[in-house]
Amino acid sequence: MAVVSDSWPDLDDLFRRLGLRDYFVTLVISAVLGCRKPDPRMYRAGSDALGLAPADCLFVDDDPDLVGAAIRLGYQGVTLVREPGAEPPAATPWITSLRELSQ
Repeated sequence: MAVVSDSWPDLDDLFRRLGLRDYFVTLVISAVLGCRKPDPRMYRAGSDALGLAPADCLFVDDDPDLVGAAIRLGYQGVTLVREPGAEPPAATPWITSLRELSQ
């Protein structure tokens, strides 16, 4: 797995402190890469680090616009709708829990 995040440079350190870092091949961090999603370089850095073609990757985000951008770039994508009762996006597939990914 890879994290593709519009975040601060010390996200890697935070993941290490929380004991989560070893679950991810890479963390693509906007402040380090010098661009933000939906810049294609963000998505591509994640799939390249995994050694996978975009079509073999699933991009999950809570912003349907960023999921839509990933889909247009050839990635599979789903929007994570976190708010109970929130209106699901019409333009992208969506889930309400990451557990739905294993079903």
